[in-house]
Amino acid sequence: MNFSKPYGDDQAMKRLNPSHIHRVCVLGAGVMGSQIAALIADAGVDVYLLDRVSDGATTPGERNHYALKAIASLRTLKPSPVVSLESLKRITPGNFDDDMSCVAECDWIIEAVIEDLAIKQKIHLDISKYKRNDVMVSTNTSGILLKDISKNLPSEYSAMFMGTHFFNPPRYTKLVEIIRHEPEHSIDGGYAAQLLTHWICNHLDKVAVYGLDTINFVANRIGVFSLCSVARHAEKLNLNPETVDALTGKLLGRPSSATYRTMDVVGLDVASKVAANVYDNKHESFEDSGRETFVFPDWVKDLVSKGHLGQKSGSKGIYEKTKVQGKTLIRSYDPETESYTDLNPRTFPWMKEAQGKSRFFDRLNFLISCDDEGGQLIWHSLRELFAYSAHMVPHIADGDIYTLDLAVKHGFNWQYGVFETWQGLGFDQIAHRMMKEGLSLPSWVHNIIDIENLELYRPAPSSDDWVLQPAKGWRNSVWNASQTRYVPTSDRYVSELGLLSHYTEEDPRLMEGNEAASLLNMGEGAYLLNFHTKMNAINSDTLEMIKQAVVITAKARDAGTLVVANRGKVFSAGADLQMLLGLIHQESYDEIDQMLRQFQEAMQLLKFSVVPTVAAPHGMTLGGGCEVTLHAAHRHVYKETYVGLVEAGVGLVPAAGGCKELALRCYKLASEYGTDPMIFLDKVFKTVAMAKVSASAEEAMEIGLYDKASTTVHQSFSTHIDGAIQQGLLLKDFVHKPPLPAEGVKVAGEAGFETFRMMIYNMKEGKMISDHDALVAEKVAFVLCGGDVPRGTAVDESWFLDLERKVFVELCKEPKTVDRIGYMLKNGKPLRN
Repeated sequence: MNFSKPYGDDQAMKRLNPSHIHRVCVLGAGVMGSQIAALIADAGVDVYLLDRVSDGATTPGERNHYALKAIASLRTLKPSPVVSLESLKRITPGNFDDDMSCVAECDWIIEAVIEDLAIKQKIHLDISKYKRNDVMVSTNTSGILLKDISKNLPSEYSAMFMGTHFFNPPRYTKLVEIIRHEPEHSIDGGYAAQLLTHWICNHLDKVAVYGLDTINFVANRIGVFSLCSVARHAEKLNLNPETVDALTGKLLGRPSSATYRTMDVVGLDVASKVAANVYDNKHESFEDSGRETFVFPDWVKDLVSKGHLGQKSGSKGIYEKTKVQGKTLIRSYDPETESYTDLNPRTFPWMKEAQGKSRFFDRLNFLISCDDEGGQLIWHSLRELFAYSAHMVPHIADGDIYTLDLAVKHGFNWQYGVFETWQGLGFDQIAHRMMKEGLSLPSWVHNIIDIENLELYRPAPSSDDWVLQPAKGWRNSVWNASQTRYVPTSDRYVSELGLLSHYTEEDPRLMEGNEAASLLNMGEGAYLLNFHTKMNAINSDTLEMIKQAVVITAKARDAGTLVVANRGKVFSAGADLQMLLGLIHQESYDEIDQMLRQFQEAMQLLKFSVVPTVAAPHGMTLGGGCEVTLHAAHRHVYKETYVGLVEAGVGLVPAAGGCKELALRCYKLASEYGTDPMIFLDKVFKTVAMAKVSASAEEAMEIGLYDKASTTVHQSFSTHIDGAIQQGLLLKDFVHKPPLPAEGVKVAGEAGFETFRMMIYNMKEGKMISDHDALVAEKVAFVLCGGDVPRGTAVDESWFLDLERKVFVELCKEPKTVDRIGYMLKNGKPLRN
């Protein structure tokens, strides 16, 4: 993208610095507007949230009713729209009539009112009376053309006007579409828009894609086409909703909500409106070859007319969720009987074989070779999606197939984009099959299908080279359908670190590695320990690499920091339970003890490393994964990190130093403040014994897992590990001093343990916990209090480690613990026995 040409007043551009946005105004306090305000407040920015005045309102509270109601709703919404409820204090409510002048104070203005052209036009005219010329204003419209919204706006206003289409829910969905409305300008929107886009990506943790000013822009144009296409083919093939969702979800690398559940989540009214928006606007400047597809079956329209819209209407849409004798019952809509019936998904003889194919493109090639109704649904909807996307990409994304792929991946949570999927199946092969079956393909496809070895992406997204290219000094490139040539992909979309999800000796940064983890030299004194097992579970190979990483970096003269990080979906789901269960069944308790000693030894080496260590957790950071982070000198935590010592959920206690680290912190605080350690131990005990998992990085500190003094929170996932590296190098610059093993720790002992036992007894008598929950909780309390010693007994760090191992092995001998472990491995959730 060319970002060199500024728009508006040149002097204003020199003053503009969206990297320092301090105050934002969001106009429209509906579902999207209020959550966008919450997202921005979470980034530490003050926000004005304005909405209309209530009819007949006189007092300020009454006149700001809609904004106040929206803020109150944000506090109770699940899942939470903010990482910390404290962020909501940054939102100031107001109304359009009394407070519009506040836009003059703001560094960015966002309009998010109802999808009504006339209302949007009036709001922007009102904004133009107050807005500074050097401030960007954007609309969060999901489908109205920007050229229509800005039709009567002053030219200086239009020059700073753009679309910022956030996807719902804003906290959890990565995509934001950036739209520039002037047709004579490039879609980057100029220097000001580029700066704002950079801020959105880095401060709001978004993936931004640039789209042209066309109906429904990029993601909804393609994603809703796919929903409509599947629904149309399903009706022809007489396949019920549950069968369709079984075929079009995980099998195709898409969310388990698949097609019809996705429509229920989005809202049948919203999905229908987006589809109708394309169908009704048949006079766009380009021919929309797939326009007729944007019509949902009549029975979907009937549900909308009845108000059965999905989750927003009491969980009644294509699916109905009810409670029968305390149990959840889900039924699906049957268009023939116009009623809800018990789920009866159709099975196909090839489904088990397909599910057994772990490699995505092997599975997909197999699926499109099946010729029964299930196979036809998959192939016919895919071929239509490929053809439609090929026709549309020049018109909605300026020919950038990478933009289109990113939009559907991050807007609809698909594993692969449209063109990535097409290439993975064989671009030429699929194109020829489509033409043979009578599908129309655009000229740019015809021009390249016979070019030998031409790929849409270089290197292929599914290859190791795609990830390794930054390390090898390469640049990714992608075919542009409009320019008919390869162009470099935007660095914004590709991790510069290029961390593999598996072990490869081809990585030029590799120092040492095995199938579980690798130590990489990232340059400039930064070493990185990368986990890459399934779910980044910690096994003996992982522990061996932790030890080697500490030893290697201690000997390396250039070592400035050792960062523990990865790019997996989770940081670590914890220790390998399958291996542990095998040892329990063999009654190999001495071997379990030795395994724990190995884990504890690795953690102690990490803690006392002469090179400053930084853990960079993200996503699920559970059990042993949490314990790894607790032993680093510093934690640089991605904001969306869900941390917990969850061993109690499988009938165990943290035994790799997790209890020890939390206990030592409590006793240190008690010593510093000259107070009873039970004040601090109580909070930690409840967190561990109840297997609490934080809902964010901020909450991990609030519930006592991470201490604020040695924890920083990072806003952007794309720069998270870079930030951790810089944090580690800063520790070195400030002369990192390794800690000394704790000695003379005066524990709560038997007296503290008895206090906890009384608390546990009351909880059990109140039916709040089971007998086995109580037993596990007592073991946690036993370790935290330092065992069965008199109050005030002085112990050292190793004492706590011995206690951890002791109670862990004891619990391994409990049948109910064995049941819990087995249930977790089979079902992926805890058993409360």
